[in-house]
Amino acid sequence: MQNLLINEFVKFVEKGDSFSRETLTKVAYENNIKYSILEVLFPQNINTIIEIYIKSKLENIIMQDISNIDGFTRKVQFSSSTLLQNFYENQIFTRQMIKYLFLHLHFGVKLLYNISSYILKICGDRSLNFSYYTKRITLFTIYTSIICDIMKNKDLHNIQIKLHNGIENTKLIPKIKAKIKKLLLEANFF
Repeated sequence: MQNLLINEFVKFVEKGDSFSRETLTKVAYENNIKYSILEVLFPQNINTIIEIYIKSKLENIIMQDISNIDGFTRKVQFSSSTLLQNFYENQIFTRQMIKYLFLHLHFGVKLLYNISSYILKICGDRSLNFSYYTKRITLFTIYTSIICDIMKNKDLHNIQIKLHNGIENTKLIPKIKAKIKKLLLEANFF
C-alpha cells in the first residue's frame, strides 16, 4: 500500500501538486485510505516518502548485475549513473524532492551521505579505516554538485559526464595522499 501511495504521490507532484503533506492526504483520500492509516504508513510524513522512494531507486541498482564490471571505480560510476537515470524518470518530482531536502538540510545531508555509503557498499567497498569516511565524503561531494546541476535544469547527458569525470578523478586521491605523506616524512614531520 505504501508503494501505491508513493507512486500516486509522484504522479500528483509531476502534474503540478505541491510536494507536501496536503498532497499526500489528497492521494490517500482519492484511494480511500483513512488518515489514521496514513499516519501509520508514513510516520515521518514526507521524510518517510522520500526514504522509501530512494530505497526503491537504490533497489533498482541492485537488480543490475555489476559483478561483471571491472574495477571498483567503474562499478561506482555505473551505479551512480543508473541512480541518476532513475531520478530523471520523474524530473519534476526529483526537483521538488531536492527543494524539500534543501529546506530540511539535516535530513537531506544525512540521506545523501547514506546514499553515498550504500553505493560504495554495493560496489564492494570494504574499507574500515580513514578511507571509509574519505570515500563517502568524496562521493557525497560529487553527488551534491550533481544535485545543483539537476536544479539548474542541466541536461542528463552533461550531468552524467560530470558524474563520470568526478568519480574518475577520485583515483587521484591516493596518489596525492602518498605524495603528501612522502613530503611530510622527508621534512621529518613525523
